[in-house]
Amino acid sequence: RDQWTNIAGSPTSNLFLFDSPLKKNKIALGFSIGNEATGLTKKTAAYAYYAYKVIIADSSTLRFGIAIGGINNQLDLSKVIVQNSSDPYLGTTMDKSILFDSKAGITFTKNKFELGAGILQLTGNSLQNKDQVASYNLNRFFCISSKYIFTVNSEKHISFYPYVMAKIMPG
Repeated sequence: RDQWTNIAGSPTSNLFLFDSPLKKNKIALGFSIGNEATGLTKKTAAYAYYAYKVIIADSSTLRFGIAIGGINNQLDLSKVIVQNSSDPYLGTTMDKSILFDSKAGITFTKNKFELGAGILQLTGNSLQNKDQVASYNLNRFFCISSKYIFTVNSEKHISFYPYVMAKIMPG
């Protein structure tokens, strides 16, 4: 995704995600790698995923999942345009930091209805760059989501679903 392509430093993001069920669809494994860049900052994140599905009844399931990975956060102060280039708070090099991260979630499915909850940035790690100018925090936050699948044409396998999600961050 590229936003505002004619503006220097505009946001860009890329994501590659792969997952696959194993063992009669009870276990799933996956991985992802993503990149976001905006102005002076660039973030690359990679995760490995594990999920397990429990069948409660013929039309109900409960799925649990966890992701473990890392985030490489970069701050490039050399891109800053300033009037006084000897400002001690502006470094001229790229500042890179790697943080450990994890996520967890649970989803309940019954027929065409789904309700999910998750905790992102579970570890709540933070760091400060070497010049003590900027900090980067992985504040823990929660997501709640729900969807219902409406079948438009069963012969052609056409359906749609409204999806609602709320993010909740303490403070």
